[in-house]
Amino acid sequence: MIGIGRSIRISGDPMAAMSFAKDMVEHIKKWPGVSRAVCWESMGGATGTLVFFSECADLATFDKINAHMMEDKVYWTKIAHARDKGLFDLSSSQDMIMRTL
Repeated sequence: MIGIGRSIRISGDPMAAMSFAKDMVEHIKKWPGVSRAVCWESMGGATGTLVFFSECADLATFDKINAHMMEDKVYWTKIAHARDKGLFDLSSSQDMIMRTL
C-alpha cells in the first residue's frame, strides 16, 4: 500500500478551508486507483494544519493517479479558487509519500 499526503496550514477563513477540504476529498475519492482519501486536522504541530491523505495499491497505480491529477481540470480549478481566496499558507505545504512495511 502506498500513502500520498500533503499537509498545509490554514491562513484564511477556517470554515471555507474546511469546506474546501471536504469537497476536495470527495473529488479525489473518484480518481481511478484511489482506495481511500481523507483529510485530517493535525492534533500536533502548527495550529490549523490540515493533512490530505490518499492510499493506492502500488507505485504503478500512484503513477497513474499522478498522471490523472495533472490532467484533471476540475481539480486545478479548485486549487486556483482556494489560492485566490487565500485559504492556505502555501509556504507551509509539505508533501509525503509512504509505503506500508
